[in-house]
Amino acid sequence: MNDKNQKYRLGLDLGTNSIGWCIYSLDVDNKPETLIDMGVRIFSDGRDPKTKEPLAVERRTARGLRRILHRRKLRRKQMFRLLQEQGLMPNDASEAAALKSLNPYELRVKALDTKLEPYELGRALFNLSVRRGFKSNRKEAVQEKEKDSQNDAKSQNEKCEHLAKAIKDSGYRTLGEFLWKHKNTETQQTENDARDIGMRFAPGRSNYYPTRRMYVEEFDAIRKVQEPYYSGVNWDALHEKLFYQRPLRAQERGK
Repeated sequence: MNDKNQKYRLGLDLGTNSIGWCIYSLDVDNKPETLIDMGVRIFSDGRDPKTKEPLAVERRTARGLRRILHRRKLRRKQMFRLLQEQGLMPNDASEAAALKSLNPYELRVKALDTKLEPYELGRALFNLSVRRGFKSNRKEAVQEKEKDSQNDAKSQNEKCEHLAKAIKDSGYRTLGEFLWKHKNTETQQTENDARDIGMRFAPGRSNYYPTRRMYVEEFDAIRKVQEPYYSGVNWDALHEKLFYQRPLRAQERGK
């Protein structure tokens, strides 16, 4: 194609992981005349060579985790500011940092029986916003397939039911009381029993899984005792900030 005025045509063959191309000259009537060149460019198929899963799956998973972490940090920041507006958290940064020395689980239990100081109540409520429990957005429950081995991990629903039953059988009123009382008695139990405690205070953490409902019930129990002492606090706003969950985005109907 040394002649700049020469007419030509480019043909492309687009595949899933390749592009074939061909270029040929045209005569005065725009009909194919001479083959100039042709070839093919092969790309990676975009899949993991071992698992054969699309590479987009890993990127999508990482993106989802980043969004979850961002929203979690944003929710805690908004909750802290709301507690400051309600007078349950200090505006001074050094005073707020000093509240970290208070054990929130102990305060969550104490809040069920006696009046807490404003900052103590704020510390307990802020702790509820750190871990809010599991809540599914799915409209229908999805059951896991049966495991071939009894040593396999229990399903998420089973862990939730296990924790609810353990709290009920122990006679404790809330999840926070269950965690705090078990934490105090953990050193008196064997290592295997300690694993069954699960959650944050024991090394296993594999048998229990808290649900959002458990945290809502504990918030309501704390509110019932503390609201007469703090009638000026907007408890509905605190509840909304604590437990709000974005609905699933509506998906466009496929063609």
